Amino acid sequence: MADADEQPSPPPAPSRKETDDVRSTGPTTSTDSTSADLAQSLRTISQGLASINEKLEQLRSNHEQTLRDHAEAIQQLKAAQEQSARDNARIADQVQTLQTQLAALSAKSSGRSLMKENDAVARHQLRAAAPRPSKRPRAPWMAPPDIIGPWDYPDW
Repeated sequence: MADADEQPSPPPAPSRKETDDVRSTGPTTSTDSTSADLAQSLRTISQGLASINEKLEQLRSNHEQTLRDHAEAIQQLKAAQEQSARDNARIADQVQTLQTQLAALSAKSSGRSLMKENDAVARHQLRAAAPRPSKRPRAPWMAPPDIIGPWDYPDW
């Protein structure tokens, strides 16, 4: 009888978490609409993030292509500068050679011109020293020397 004398103990009080779980499992319209709004917001945010990631990848790709293009342009510029330096050195050598040749020709020419001047002075002195033959006056009946007359032709 001891069993009959004892009364069953009351069940323990539900915890706060269990009461929140019970309330959330209950069908309420405000909870459903809040959940639907939250799910829609999450989808919108996910789509926005996906779009941002896609655009970011495009920007990265474009940036990498730009870097490659710039590196190629730099290489072409360096090659052009090296070619220009080689051309400049070649032209400088040609100028140096031409200047040397010009100096040698100028030295030869000045020696020759001195000789020519000396020869010209000597010829002038000889002419001045030598008497000139006197010209005979032409007879009045003779034609000027530039006119050809019948007397120049033997058959006339």
